Parts: sequence; C-alpha cells; structure tokens
Amino acid sequence: MDIAAPTRPTQRSLPPAPPEGPAVSSPLKLSGTVALRDVPSDDPRLQALSRACALLEALEAEAKALDRRLADANRVDPMRHVRGQTSLEAAMAETRTMVRELDDLLCTAAEDARRQAGRTQPKGSR
Repeated sequence: MDIAAPTRPTQRSLPPAPPEGPAVSSPLKLSGTVALRDVPSDDPRLQALSRACALLEALEAEAKALDRRLADANRVDPMRHVRGQTSLEAAMAETRTMVRELDDLLCTAAEDARRQAGRTQPKGSR
C-alpha cells in the first residue's frame, strides 16, 4: 500500500465570504437563515456564518480533489488509513458544527429582534 503525502489548502485558496447573506448549504438544514431578514447584514454573527460556510465549501472541494488525486495515483490517505478519518474530514465536521451553532445564534437574534420590534411599535400599528 502506498501512502500519499498530505496536501492542505492555503489561506489564498479559500474563497472570500459572500458580500450579502450566507452561502447556505442545504444538507446542513439550517434554521436561522430563514429569518435573516430580521438580522442586520453587518451583524458579525452573520458575517461569521458566511465565512464559515465559504470555508466549509472550500474544505469539501479540497477533500474531493485530494480523493481524486489519491485515486488517480492508486494511493491511500495516511490519516484515513491510521485513524479512519482524514484531517480534512475532521475539519469539515468541526466547521459544520460551528455553522450550526452560528445559525442557532442567528435564529435567536432574529427572534429577539422581532420581539423587540413588536414592543417598540405603537399599539395601533400592530
């Protein structure tokens, strides 16, 4: 069995965060993103969610590219061989967890913003 030298993405290879709204991956089944209209676009949590989604997409693309290179070379990833999971797979799992946590925070923030807006409106405008 041939063990391949690991490759890793550089910061330069990561895509920039999208300018508006998060790049939501449907398999993540996010909840807060449906209520983002109630969260300001400059909210740091929304920006962090966008960057985390972009990072996850970059990690997934790099993992697929690495798997193709390994298959073409008829090699095995050394981390997967030894630990059952590659470093990229571990990073993707951690990033998915981070995305879900950020999404939950945004969902809570959107609900709080709606409640606050309801309290500040005059009685006749509800």
